[in-house]
Amino acid sequence: MAPRGEHHDPRWSALPSAAPADAPVAAPGSVAPAARARLWWEITAVACIAVFPPLANALTSGPAPEAPRWDSAAMAWHVAQSVCVVVPLLWIARRGGMEWRELGLVRPRAVDLLSVALLTLLSIGIGKLAWIAFMGVTGDDPERIAPRTEAIAPVALFVVAHLANGFAEEVAMRGYLIPRLRAATGSLAAAITLSTSAFASYHGYQGAYGVAGTLLFGLVYAFAFLMWRNVGVLALAHALSNLWTAYVAHR
Repeated sequence: MAPRGEHHDPRWSALPSAAPADAPVAAPGSVAPAARARLWWEITAVACIAVFPPLANALTSGPAPEAPRWDSAAMAWHVAQSVCVVVPLLWIARRGGMEWRELGLVRPRAVDLLSVALLTLLSIGIGKLAWIAFMGVTGDDPERIAPRTEAIAPVALFVVAHLANGFAEEVAMRGYLIPRLRAATGSLAAAITLSTSAFASYHGYQGAYGVAGTLLFGLVYAFAFLMWRNVGVLALAHALSNLWTAYVAHR
């Protein structure tokens, strides 16, 4: 039912309101052995879509690759990749009985903008912290890991690509993996550890700096997901922090 004084908007009828902070993500320990085995097969299928392809790319490219491609073709490819992750993932999750709320897909609220701002600033700070720590340990400038590139896509396509990538990663790494891994293992700590490790693994092409930064980033976003149950907030903050990093690298 729409709040008093507001008209019902059918576009949001399929999405629940934001979950309360104490709403359970999953019921640990309540999965029967046969169901748990099917759950692991489901998780493996999602990993084949969202984790293994970028991990294989990271392993084959190695650390300190050439300058990343941020031209129109590369950005369009990022959008296509994101769609190819989100669509089958949501189909698998819904077929497996996951609710939209469990995935963190809830109706947006005005107060969410404050959460986005806070998480974006925290994400930028994590990047700076990882940068400083990397330089302190190695004496190298991490910018050499991602050298500047001159060919940049149009701003609109560049923004859309980062929004799509942020949404795909957050739906997969936080919205799907945390609840599913918690149900499969019966442990929230294991779910956070495994999902964050998966997230950091395919950033290995960025070297030690990238892996350390994404590990901390993933932990912060895991706790943000558990606190807010809102993938939209995480996805927008994720995209904004990446856009800020790109801006700083090319200003």
